[in-house]
Amino acid sequence: MITVENIPDEFRTDHLLLLIGANPLPNYVAARLLAKPKSTIHLLGTGATGNFAKAVAYLVQKYHATIKTLFWEIDTVNGAKIRQQVQTIIKQVERTATVGLHYTGGTKVMAIHTYRTVAEARTDTIFSYLDAQTLTMRIEYADASFTRDFPIKFACDVDLEELLGLHGYGLKTPLRTTAKQPQVTSALAAVYAQKESYNAYRNWYDRAFPKDFNGENAIAAVQELFENSQLAPFASALKAVQSPITLETFATVAEAKTFRSAATWFNGLWLEEYTLLQLDKAAHELKLKSYTIKLLAKKGGFKDKRIREFEIDLAALWGYQLYALSCRATDLPEQAKEHLLEVVVRASQLGGDEAKCALICCSDRPENLEVQVNETWFQDERANQVRVFGRKHLPDLALHLREWFEATKEA
Repeated sequence: MITVENIPDEFRTDHLLLLIGANPLPNYVAARLLAKPKSTIHLLGTGATGNFAKAVAYLVQKYHATIKTLFWEIDTVNGAKIRQQVQTIIKQVERTATVGLHYTGGTKVMAIHTYRTVAEARTDTIFSYLDAQTLTMRIEYADASFTRDFPIKFACDVDLEELLGLHGYGLKTPLRTTAKQPQVTSALAAVYAQKESYNAYRNWYDRAFPKDFNGENAIAAVQELFENSQLAPFASALKAVQSPITLETFATVAEAKTFRSAATWFNGLWLEEYTLLQLDKAAHELKLKSYTIKLLAKKGGFKDKRIREFEIDLAALWGYQLYALSCRATDLPEQAKEHLLEVVVRASQLGGDEAKCALICCSDRPENLEVQVNETWFQDERANQVRVFGRKHLPDLALHLREWFEATKEA
């Protein structure tokens, strides 16, 4: 059951102060939930986070064009300077106006000194904090006379384009939710789900697409499909695309120019399409509004050399929480882990501590790999950030994906 507890209007303020850190997502969510249509949002950041502040301001004003935003550059480590700078801001706020401080972002030093300064200047300030682990908004008064947590995971929908925009990225290609070649990818998933047929397919693939390509060997390999009963589901699916099966059939399925250039798709890219097919099935149950295969990001409006184009195999936003999926059609743990590491980094970069990651692979012991990854890469409250789905999960992947999403709903 989805739990949403709307934040009462009494906690929305005329002036909302936000501490801008390296992850602007919590600030954006807070601005959406805690500002009034005519509020003034004060974005407190540094030279390094100024662009994030601008992105938050731009997106918030898309929802409420009447909201006013002001950027204030403050120190990150000098407590005396921070207190002086925050006092300057508070003095400009009319006494009759309500004030709120959301302190999820910024450095710890910024949060501590800003909190104390605002609390001393305005004892009626409404403070808030977004908990990344419970996905709740904590509302409190400085005197502790009121403290309450509001579940807000589904109170603020964010789409993937907005999420990228917060970090200065744009979409390189349009979002896509419709899987290609569902019959072929489902057949390959059935083959990969059994160790024996998986080995048969890998042996066949090595003969069909050797490093030293030979057209005659490729034709012979195609003929083998009809002789190996373990590959029957794969052959039947190819027949549905084109009969009789020729080398051109493989190029058609993979949207490649030639049989040889289709090798990458049949080596493992098909698993991304199959996962999208299953994610799409789960999406109807979960009511996912923003998901895609091949989230390709390009440099956006930020003039930052650190920003580079990057890709996530599949990505979904459920409420404002990012779920990133990495696909690797292998049963070798080390190969799977290598592919997973990049998506963990990217997901954390985009979605912050709230982000969840999953690896879709062919491991016979996905639980062992999952424990190893979580124990090696994550500590304490960040534990269980990664889920690993293996060979046994492939036939009912949609069900397992839905259970994964729902297991993190209240976590």
